Amino acid sequence: MKKSGSERYYLVLYLSVWSVLYFALGYFSLLIDDPASRVALVWFPAGVAVSAFLSSQRKHWLLIYIVLFLTRTLLDVAVRHSIGTSFAISLVSLTCDLSVAWSVVRFAGHADDLRKAVVWLIAVCVFSAVAALAGTSWLSMQNGISIAHSISIWWAANVVGNIMVTTVLTGLLRGGGPSLKLRWRSALAGALLTAVSTVLIFTLPPFREDEVGLIYTLACLPVLITVIIPVISGNRAGALVYTLFCSIAIYFSWQQIGPFFIKGLRHGEPLLVAQCYLAGTALLMIFIRIQTDSVQKGQAAARHAVGETAYCLDTTTGVINWDPMTPPGMEKIISAVGSREALFALVSPSVKADIASRWQSALTANNIDEEYRFPLPLADGEELAITERNLVCLPGPHGTVLIGYWSLSQPLITLKTG
Repeated sequence: MKKSGSERYYLVLYLSVWSVLYFALGYFSLLIDDPASRVALVWFPAGVAVSAFLSSQRKHWLLIYIVLFLTRTLLDVAVRHSIGTSFAISLVSLTCDLSVAWSVVRFAGHADDLRKAVVWLIAVCVFSAVAALAGTSWLSMQNGISIAHSISIWWAANVVGNIMVTTVLTGLLRGGGPSLKLRWRSALAGALLTAVSTVLIFTLPPFREDEVGLIYTLACLPVLITVIIPVISGNRAGALVYTLFCSIAIYFSWQQIGPFFIKGLRHGEPLLVAQCYLAGTALLMIFIRIQTDSVQKGQAAARHAVGETAYCLDTTTGVINWDPMTPPGMEKIISAVGSREALFALVSPSVKADIASRWQSALTANNIDEEYRFPLPLADGEELAITERNLVCLPGPHGTVLIGYWSLSQPLITLKTG
């Protein structure tokens, strides 16, 4: 009963977070709508809704749909629409978002990340077009707005909002990357460079029509800085820096300042270029993230194939636990080295001192990247050449634990005795 109550509490909290985020971004989206069509130029809640569905179990989808539907209806009523219009627009919008999530699960649920991204992008474009036709048709009947003018705005707003917000939320939820110290040092430097370069680009004096190539080339500078952050600082840092980049670009674009407001462009075209600019950056980040994750998974598989395994040393008890996925050739090590004392009993005094020194350094510095090679004699006369790398210090259930990786650096050597 207690567990059931706890589950309900976390479910309510989970739904509340998504609802608040949906309302906040929806309110901001409606502040920057198109005055003529009353359609948001970028609909950020679309990405919130799709992320909410994809990050939760399917048994909760109906509940999420209802909560976000009520949130969307309340938002429209509070800002500008009648109850009937709010109800209809909420139905169209949330059904579109649910359809996108369903398509990803149905056609790429167990596929690799690249296929998931492609299916997601196609579904966003297709269902956004259907929703744009249905939504603008309703608004045309109610308010007499032009369908031809509004349908493209609705479609672009939904697609761009999906791409931008999903990029940020998936980056925050996935995490991953180098060590914490390296991540945040490089992330802070990247955030500063992104902010400075974006502000400089968007505050340059107006350019002539014959200088379009130059200004668009300069506009690529903050994009390059932004997309490299996930590679060197991890997905979460990349998501936050991308949010900073988008905030600056949206602020200046809404003030009709920046590289996209060039003489010769017709009304609405600069904002469309800005939408493509931000969405293109997000897509580039997504595919770089997929490629980076794929390389890391391939490296991990290669390490496993050549006989690498991870160990966890509880520094308080001295117990050493090994990765249950034992590669071939490492079974004897795991059976022989079950504790700190067992390891020290096998190695020579000099190796014992080196290992103890590395562990102490890891406790102080939290991370050691340098490799260390040493011989490990076993009781049956075999001697293994071990390479240890990536020694990390983390908090554990009983105190501090050390995580390290061992691999066989050369074939086994048999010492003949007797």
